[in-house]
Amino acid sequence: MNLVYYFGNPDAVQQEPLLNTTPSGSQKTSASPQAPKTDFRAFLQHTLQERILRNSRYSIRAFARALQINDSSLSQILRGRRSISPDVVKKLGLRLGLSPEVLEEFIRAAQPLESSDQGNLEQVSIDTFHSVSDWYYDAILEMTRLSQFRPDPKWISSKIGITQTEASTAIGRLVRLGLVRVDVDGKWTMTHADTTTILDSDYTDSALRNYQQQLLEKSKNTIESIEKPRRDHTSVVVALDESDLREAIERIKRFRREMLAFFERPKVQPTQVYALQLSLFPLTDAQISHEENLIAASLPEGPSHEKPIPTA
Repeated sequence: MNLVYYFGNPDAVQQEPLLNTTPSGSQKTSASPQAPKTDFRAFLQHTLQERILRNSRYSIRAFARALQINDSSLSQILRGRRSISPDVVKKLGLRLGLSPEVLEEFIRAAQPLESSDQGNLEQVSIDTFHSVSDWYYDAILEMTRLSQFRPDPKWISSKIGITQTEASTAIGRLVRLGLVRVDVDGKWTMTHADTTTILDSDYTDSALRNYQQQLLEKSKNTIESIEKPRRDHTSVVVALDESDLREAIERIKRFRREMLAFFERPKVQPTQVYALQLSLFPLTDAQISHEENLIAASLPEGPSHEKPIPTA
């Protein structure tokens, strides 16, 4: 399983609830203008993440106690494995101190987080991603699927080239966020059984850009440090019509999912953790004039030729 993070419409980025004072002087919680108004699951994810950021010792169990529900049930709700009924939304919303207006919006649209065309794919909120956006969080999650995996910061740091402090911090955060479950026998299990997806390919922010930059830097370093049979770096430069970009990106997305399905086919035992990274970006100035394109379109086409694909 390869964890890919969900980013919905930028307007739905979760924000910390604010406290409003009623005329009577009592305090009620209401969502900020940019908070999700229909996605109660994402709101719960956000609330947990905010509490963890304020207190590094805070956990799902503590959150469950505050909500007065079983921690296993809460974990299933946060991971998208249990639907949230209007009654549950009302009960949990009241315990979180949501204002009647905000609570009514959540109750009206109380549906599972997964969209109907995404099957059983799970989604991780942008708030969760911000706390695990360094590349090695994904690497550690994937390492739990290796038969030789050891839940030891020293071993993990030696295998992926990070410090023991970084490994220890990552381990604790992944467990607290419910992305990893530690069984009674000490075995680690990645809790997201299905691949998640990015629903809005146009969305970006600083954490996502930093994540991609880190992987690009890792990719660049392996050109010199990893022998050719264990990696593949290829590229092709092509002139294209930018109106085809949307379709091209969709094809890349389908290819990525096909590769994941191939790597995760039944009875395959993973032996190493790899990164598959695809890039499509312009090399020419975006300000090429409309007149230049019209002139170019009127010229006769040159002979077609097949491009060689450079490899490193």
